Amino acid sequence: MYWSILLFLISVLLILFHESKNLSIFKFFLSFILSIFIVFGSKSMQDFSGYVDFYNNLDSFDTKFSGLNLVQRQIALITSSSGGFEPGFIYLNRIFFDLGFTALQFLTFITFFTNYFLLNFLSKYPRFTASLFFLISTQFFFQQGNLVRQMFAISILLNAIKYLYTRKLGLFALLVILASSIHVGSMIFMSVYFFNSFYIKRVILFIIWLCSVIIFYFPQLIPLDFGTFGIFFTKELIKNDSVGDLVHFNFIYNFVCLLFLISYEKISSLKEEKVLFLIFFVGVCLGNLVSISEWFYRISLYFLPTLIILLSKIYIPIKSIFRINSKNNQIIVYSVVFLFLLFYPFRFVIFTNTTAIGKEVYSISEFFRH
Repeated sequence: MYWSILLFLISVLLILFHESKNLSIFKFFLSFILSIFIVFGSKSMQDFSGYVDFYNNLDSFDTKFSGLNLVQRQIALITSSSGGFEPGFIYLNRIFFDLGFTALQFLTFITFFTNYFLLNFLSKYPRFTASLFFLISTQFFFQQGNLVRQMFAISILLNAIKYLYTRKLGLFALLVILASSIHVGSMIFMSVYFFNSFYIKRVILFIIWLCSVIIFYFPQLIPLDFGTFGIFFTKELIKNDSVGDLVHFNFIYNFVCLLFLISYEKISSLKEEKVLFLIFFVGVCLGNLVSISEWFYRISLYFLPTLIILLSKIYIPIKSIFRINSKNNQIIVYSVVFLFLLFYPFRFVIFTNTTAIGKEVYSISEFFRH
């Protein structure tokens, strides 16, 4: 817990004292700090230790597939029970392994660029500081300790969004394919390009959203048994950190989604805001289906990080809905972010279950040990 709180305080100081003229240096330094904290503090995280073991046993993994042709090998890399990793990620492991880097050094490289790509995406929008506060205070940062590949892929996908604004399909598809080579589920992000090509009436979006909310709270209405999560709204399961946080944080997703839905006519006239909202809308609806299968939540993670930017634009629906004429958008944005942080008091920063970042910490010697 103290490890995570220290990280948050350092990040806050960096955010408060950064200057726009030194933005590139700031992004580099903050990315480095974040990656060091993630890697050293993830020793107790099951998935992270799996990445370390995979890297350290890369030679035996390669030997296992040495008799396969190129196509068979790619299929085996994705479906293997001993890793299930995508070719792009395998090759990154191999390059760093052959260059003599340790597993923790390789994962520092991955998490550094995950954070740098994420900060690069955020810095293109106004109210960068507000977005950073929300990023460091929520699951979008702390999930990197377990979802190493997926978060790396998501950081690439976020930087592909700018090509949706200009409708450059080739460049958008190229980045989606690159992300898919790291985490194959990224391919679903291609749907956003075509989803953005049509005008969808607000009433249709509202019906889709409302149905997903009903399913979230009343999954027993669905006569299918997906078997992975099942109906989890019981007191015992809500006490569980991961599930409990998922339920509590879902309120923020749906509340923001509803605000933008109400003011959709205004949002749809703004190119960037429309794209960001549609991506977020898909993520919220998929996330609401987690009550019938946890895989919907994993898929929704490709879309939900746009919340970080939408919060910096929350003044648009608020001014539209409540007829506020104030020209000071900063006050509205920071007030909303502050209220959200009060409602959701850094649960991912201070929760104390066995998978929390900082529960166990790698030593300096382990960082350099092969």
